[in-house]
Amino acid sequence: MKPLALLPLVLALAACGTDSTSVIKMPNGEMRSTSYNDAKLYCDKTGQSVKNLGLAPAQTGIRFRCEN
Repeated sequence: MKPLALLPLVLALAACGTDSTSVIKMPNGEMRSTSYNDAKLYCDKTGQSVKNLGLAPAQTGIRFRCEN
């Protein structure tokens, strides 16, 4: 079997291991998410609350921080 034939299987398994929330950590300590609900779920995992910092550039989601 050729190694490239296994590539779709490997990619599918890798996708199963990713976090269900689409949160991106920025170098300045802020985070970005596609929705407020994803941000809330992310912060809830650590027992913190969401502080909304406004829209992300090009209105592609929100900027936020998790705070106590």
